[in-house]
Amino acid sequence: MAKRASWLNPSKSIRLQFLVSGAYTVFAVSEILLYVFGHANRWSLVLGVIFLLLSVTWLAIALGARRRDEQRRYHQVSPVPAQEILALMEQGQKIQAIKRYRELNPGIGLKQAKDVIDGL
Repeated sequence: MAKRASWLNPSKSIRLQFLVSGAYTVFAVSEILLYVFGHANRWSLVLGVIFLLLSVTWLAIALGARRRDEQRRYHQVSPVPAQEILALMEQGQKIQAIKRYRELNPGIGLKQAKDVIDGL
């Protein structure tokens, strides 16, 4: 399988979206504060509000992308656990079974692994 370019990595893209949202927020707040303290005219207030709206938009985009990325990872989970996991469950070692399931499925969260093991 070909390696994906690092700039196409979804987690880096999501972090960049959060960073852009934060930068817009800082700029928007600074413009609004300049207007409030009388160091700028009303166009500074308008600019601040526009950038605040952009910030909220980028934040919504980043949150949606993160949610889609988590769902994509969740659906990549192996639907059939390995025999050793089933053996651990038969022995009553639920925690060990969850740990082993996570080892066999890198990137899966604890809650997702627990849900799969509970469903056995």
